[in-house]
Amino acid sequence: MENKIEFETPYESFVFAIRSPVTREKYLGRLGYFLSYVGITEGNIENRCNILGQKCKADSTWLSNNVIKYLHIHRQRVEQREISGCIV
Repeated sequence: MENKIEFETPYESFVFAIRSPVTREKYLGRLGYFLSYVGITEGNIENRCNILGQKCKADSTWLSNNVIKYLHIHRQRVEQREISGCIV
């Protein structure tokens, strides 16, 4: 029998995986940018994350397509030297 941890919300799953409070805040900020990009802007970060989870359940290709588009935009920005390709 597996010991599977189940969370009530997508937000809980996301924050559980990040031990460091500093890293958690940094990643929540980055998630916030992505949520704004896909048009999920209402409410706090927890509510927005949970809305993302609902959208993904309804249409998994929606998430894949938006992640690829989001990464493509940032790749272009690196190539145009608007941002650095380094992860800090």
